[in-house]
Amino acid sequence: MRINGSVHVTQDQQLRCSLTYAPLGVPSGDRPSRVFANRRELETFLAGSLGVDQSEIRSMREALARHGRYTILEVWMPDAEIVGLEYIPVTGLVLAQGAPA
Repeated sequence: MRINGSVHVTQDQQLRCSLTYAPLGVPSGDRPSRVFANRRELETFLAGSLGVDQSEIRSMREALARHGRYTILEVWMPDAEIVGLEYIPVTGLVLAQGAPA
């Protein structure tokens, strides 16, 4: 199961980054998020696990430096990341740690 949605990224004053995945059709309170220690860690995740293009990552880097936030549209979340976030977007149920998807 892969789902489509957008990724919202914010950066705080200590340069930690927070990524919130917003699957299409899911209420905002049910959106899973993940915190990264720094921008490099976030960029590695985006390029690897989510397959985000390098030009999009460059745009994000510039926007974070200027505004502290950025949104990437049309991101397909793979199965491993859905389970890693302990989230089933189709039903909106939160998985127990280690439960099968």
